[in-house]
Amino acid sequence: MTNPILQATEALPTEAEASTALIAVVFIMVFLTLLSVVILIFFYLLKNKPAEGEPRAVLQMESDSAKDREKEEYFI
Repeated sequence: MTNPILQATEALPTEAEASTALIAVVFIMVFLTLLSVVILIFFYLLKNKPAEGEPRAVLQMESDSAKDREKEEYFI
């Protein structure tokens, strides 16, 4: 003779097992996606790092726009 209380707590119902597995799969997929994005950003930044002797593109663009402002003419 077995105790009916022990029988009920030994195994999870099929529905609870399925929902637990689904939550685990979703969590793992989100984690892997975030990890992939971080790795891609890291390699992108590593590959596109400017060399030591090169001026930064932002500074170069700002100086070019300052020169252009002096030459602009406004027709009304």
